[in-house]
Amino acid sequence: MHRTASLMFLTIAGLGAGASGGVSMVGDSVEFWGRPQLTGVWDQRQGPTVVTDPGVEYTSAIGPTTLFDIDIAETSIELRSGTDWYSPWFNSGFAPSAFEIRDIDVVGQPSLVITGISVQFSGTIAPHASAPGGFPAFSASNFEFDDHSVRIVYGGYEFSPDSVVHIDLTFGAVPSVGTPAVAMLGLMGANRRRR
Repeated sequence: MHRTASLMFLTIAGLGAGASGGVSMVGDSVEFWGRPQLTGVWDQRQGPTVVTDPGVEYTSAIGPTTLFDIDIAETSIELRSGTDWYSPWFNSGFAPSAFEIRDIDVVGQPSLVITGISVQFSGTIAPHASAPGGFPAFSASNFEFDDHSVRIVYGGYEFSPDSVVHIDLTFGAVPSVGTPAVAMLGLMGANRRRR
């Protein structure tokens, strides 16, 4: 079974602020954090590392078996499964397990932030047998981002050995108070109040 999807998230802050050539995370120091559903507490999984391309920045393994690698490039993050692995569902009352790549910056351009992501995934990524009945398919709702981090919610899913999750990041400047995008939002709010 082969599933492929292409999804796009946009934020208001990205209006008119697309990234131009020369944008790169290579040379930036990033961190890998995780939140297991069992405890619901974020912890740093692996210390800060400098993004190199080519090169794998993080590896998750149990003994000699690589579960997955995380490869960060100029404007992308890719998770490649090395074996069949899964995150069991725990009835802990906490949110599903997730991990984040944090402190993402564009080298030499500190005013740029993440304004959008597009995601493609392939291979078999499906609810694990321990997940509750009616557990949703792996989709756009499993990805989140803010100015300097990207999150993948993977709790309750099983990843086949050939599965790949590829995330392309778009960077742009956050509009200042006087920009047209913010002014337009102000006008929209004023129109709603009048009604």
